[in-house]
Amino acid sequence: MEILGTFIGSTIVAAIIAAVLGGFFMWIGANLAGVRRGTFGRSIIAAVLAALVTWVVTAIFSYLPVFGNVIGFFLGIIFSIFVIQGVFGIRFVKALIVWLFYVIAQFVAVLLVGLVLGGALIYSIS
Repeated sequence: MEILGTFIGSTIVAAIIAAVLGGFFMWIGANLAGVRRGTFGRSIIAAVLAALVTWVVTAIFSYLPVFGNVIGFFLGIIFSIFVIQGVFGIRFVKALIVWLFYVIAQFVAVLLVGLVLGGALIYSIS
């Protein structure tokens, strides 16, 4: 039971790290793309919404046989770019630039989450 509690706590911490890191990288991308409304707060909102949209769309399409997950994933990416476009009030090309920075953040977040969860698991076992 202790492992489950550790896992849940680590997952919450990981989600917070991913949101802040995603927002930070989006903020950098927005500034580099010349987005006028590219504040850190908007960047965090865009990061959370982009993640939610991608997860929800992928989950919905996962019920389709064979390629449902792949179709859902790519549609989730497209919808997340539209979410970024809406949050910042920018055109598609600038939203794509901001999204690319978000993708970089997600890779970094996965690495950090792996370290956090791995460390928590090792700590709870020992």
